[in-house]
Amino acid sequence: MLSQWHEAYSGGGGSWQYADFVELKPGSKHAEEASVAGVPFSCGKSIRACFSEQEYQHSPHCSEDFDGVLHLRFVPSDSPDRYDWVATWNETHWPGLKPKKATTTEVKTVRLHTAMGHAGDGKLLDDAVPFCEPINR
Repeated sequence: MLSQWHEAYSGGGGSWQYADFVELKPGSKHAEEASVAGVPFSCGKSIRACFSEQEYQHSPHCSEDFDGVLHLRFVPSDSPDRYDWVATWNETHWPGLKPKKATTTEVKTVRLHTAMGHAGDGKLLDDAVPFCEPINR
């Protein structure tokens, strides 16, 4: 399940998505609680960086841009008949007023346990990544 929010303002805006992963069971049933909750799923943010006519004419890039996305890979769990996820967060940051070669990428990887009692593992990833520098956290 995804929860998201958006913000918009003159010259920019952003959106953020968190995921809660719920185990699906046979017969259209599902677990009562999320296996893993509060996992950063994706984000994007753009902040205006040019304010004068001169900046607009001479800047290689008139916004500061952030983009992040989650990649999941299944791995065997310590619990029988279960799988865990290796969650890898990739986020790029292109600073305003800078050429594209100034773009940086941050990659963080954590293991998310899916056995009951580990729903809070999503916070491990959330605490480790900038998540497009949201102001709503």
